[in-house]
Parts: sequence; C-alpha cells; structure tokens
Amino acid sequence: MIVVDAPCSGEGLFRKDNQAASEWSEENVALCSQRQRRILSDVWSSLKQNGILVYSTCTYNEQENEVNLKWLAENQGVEFIDLNIESVWNIEKITSGKAIGYRFFPHRVTGEGFFISALRKIDSEPEIRIRASRNFSEASKKVTEQLQSWSNNPENLKIIKQDDLLIQIPNELYDEMGFISTQLHVVSKGTAVAELKHEKLIPQHAKALAIDLNQSNFPVIDLSLDQAISYLRKDNLLVSEGQRGFALVTYEGTPLGWINQLGNRINNLYPASWRIRMNS
Repeated sequence: MIVVDAPCSGEGLFRKDNQAASEWSEENVALCSQRQRRILSDVWSSLKQNGILVYSTCTYNEQENEVNLKWLAENQGVEFIDLNIESVWNIEKITSGKAIGYRFFPHRVTGEGFFISALRKIDSEPEIRIRASRNFSEASKKVTEQLQSWSNNPENLKIIKQDDLLIQIPNELYDEMGFISTQLHVVSKGTAVAELKHEKLIPQHAKALAIDLNQSNFPVIDLSLDQAISYLRKDNLLVSEGQRGFALVTYEGTPLGWINQLGNRINNLYPASWRIRMNS
C-alpha cells in the first residue's frame, strides 16, 4: 500500500487560513497538478500488483483530483475502489468516467476540506533482481563464533561489521540489505549486538531488548521496582558485590539493559539519551 498525500493548491484550507486563499491562482493549480502527476509516476513502479494506492489532496478542483486520476488510469492498469460511505457522514462521492473519488467539504463534515480516492494496481511489475553487492563486510569467523551463544537462533543470523560495531541481520534479508545499502544512505540496519574494543565484546543496548536474546548466556539480575527506576534514570546501583563482567538487568523478567560489574562498583550501561526523569 502506498499513500500519496500530494502537495496541492490548498482550497480545503481557505476557511481556516486566509493566507492559503490569498496564495491561490490558476497558475498554482496547474503547477500543483503537474507536480502531482510526477509524484504518481515516480511511485507507481514501487507498488505491487493488486496493491492499493490512496491519493489525497486538501483541494477541490478537478484538475488536481479527477483529471489526474483519469490521466493515471489512461497510462497505467488501474481499478478504482468504490468505498463503503455512509450517507450520514456527509461525504460527497464523485465519479468522472472510471475515476471514483470523495470530497469532504468543511461545512458538511468535521474538519477541514480534502479529496481522497483509492485505487488498485492491476498491472504486473517485472521483479528487480537483487545484486549481491554490498558496502559492509561480515565479521570474522572468530567473532561470529563468540556471538553465537548470545542468540537463541544464531544459525538464522549473519553478523556484519561496521567500524567497531557488530550488527546482526537475518539471513533472508542479507542480500536485500546489501543492495539497499549500496543505493541509499541507511541510518540504521539490523540489531546492534556488541562493540569490539581490543578483542573485547561490549554488549549493546539493542541486543538486550532483542526478542532472540539468549538470557541464559549471561548473569541476570532481577531488580526491584525502585532499583529498576534508578537504573532507567542511569543512577549508580548497588546490586552485586565482588562480581565482574557484564550482566543483564531485568524487571519481573523483562530485560532493561546491561551493567558492567567491576568488583567494587558497577557501571550503568543504560543509554544516556534514554534516561528518564521519574523519581522512584
């Protein structure tokens, strides 16, 4: 499903926005109509066969609504969907040739005015062949083996390396993620598992919250409510003494994150940007 809420001339906003009315012109309507067609043309190939496209504007004129939809139907395989609209809703159904749409006038409905239409794609699209190129590398065999015990289903995962960060990606999405990474700037991918520092694996918060986490692989400390609030505030905790190493902290069995036990003190590894302000 794709929703195109297209930029428009804004006739549906006239009642509440005087500036919208003052900016209206026939030239702007024509400009918006051409822009809307470019948007529809650009997104159409991304919609699967039998997929649904919802087209909406906050304007009323035919040029930006029915005319555009008829243009799309003339150039693509389109089936308009007749929605089940109750008469008490005061929505006006519009038919123009094969095109079906609905106008919401602000004096008849609650809210500002807009237009909407739903259509089904009946054309097929050729499949895109995913090439195996990628801009990241798999972690070494040694590191991958070290991390296998951290997951309940390690055979279904690949571990990739991004600088010092180790990230898990499901096997079935590995090639797709590689392809996407070569085409787009990917802000985040997979689940961060650990950071590799001087051959030492430092567990990442995302892994503590992952549903595939093998809790039995780590020391687990279940916190009281007051302790859990303190942990989420990123306060210092006194939950163990003399122990060393990373431990998973939980509340009533639900993972909250990691701590690093250093014998005489504890490092709270909860992300600083996530800390809460609530008092216990």
